[in-house]
Order: sequence, then C-alpha cells, then structure tokens
Amino acid sequence: MRYVIKLAMAAALLGGGAGALADEPLPPPARPDKGDLQARKALMQEFKREQRPEPRKLVGTILAVDIAAKTMTIATLDSTNVCVITPETSLAQGHDSAGLKDFKVGERVAAICQQAAGKLNALRIRGIEKEIKTRLADGKKALKPPKSGDKPR
Repeated sequence: MRYVIKLAMAAALLGGGAGALADEPLPPPARPDKGDLQARKALMQEFKREQRPEPRKLVGTILAVDIAAKTMTIATLDSTNVCVITPETSLAQGHDSAGLKDFKVGERVAAICQQAAGKLNALRIRGIEKEIKTRLADGKKALKPPKSGDKPR
C-alpha cells in the first residue's frame, strides 16, 4: 500500500495529479499516409524492374549453330531481335554440345530471352516442329486449339 501512495505522490508532483494522467487520451500511433506507401511500393517495383529485366518470348529461325563454341544465334523474321545462346546460359539450362546438334539452321524455334550485357541471352529454347512430332510419336494429343463442340474432359 505504501508503494501505491508513493507512486501517486510522484505522479502528482510530475504531472499535476494521478487523475490528470488517467483522463488524457493517448496520442494515436504514427502511421504513414496510404499515398506515401503506394508511392514507395511503385518506386520499389520500378527499381526491381531496372535491376532485373523481364524475360521476353522470341519465336524465330536459327541463323547459326556453333557447336565448338556452344553458341546458337536465333533471329525473328524481321531480324530486329537476335538471341544468342552462350556457354553460360546454355550449360546452365542443360544445352550441351550434343543438345545443340539437334537444332539445325533454318529451324523455327521458340526461346525465352533475357537482356544481359547488351545482348539477349536465351534462358530456354525448344523446337516448334520437333515438339509437335515428338508429341504425335508419343501418342499425346497434337498442339492444336480445341474445336467449339469439344467438351473438356
């Protein structure tokens, strides 16, 4: 009990009475404005995009295959986008020299490329015609759009 009385006396000396402390509402916690948060999120997303550009899909024709250097050059039909498989990206994705022998000059391929060091590096690549042939050989359905009368299974 003595402890409570001493606390009350100390509060009275400091703040003008124990009742005055209890009556004052606490200030709300400081929170940033929602507009500030959204602007900060937008800046962070833009910064991340600049750091790591998004991969682009590229459908084109193989211009050159260099098995010794483990590189392959792919260009779109209008030759504005040229994608090169370099040893770093090709080996990381499992494209070794034996895998590059499967691709021939003039074959149409689909690649997912990413901008790096001033050129497009292919992250993944697949042959379009080759995939359709292997699907048919494996007995799977061919890659074609469903007819309007077909029902999903």
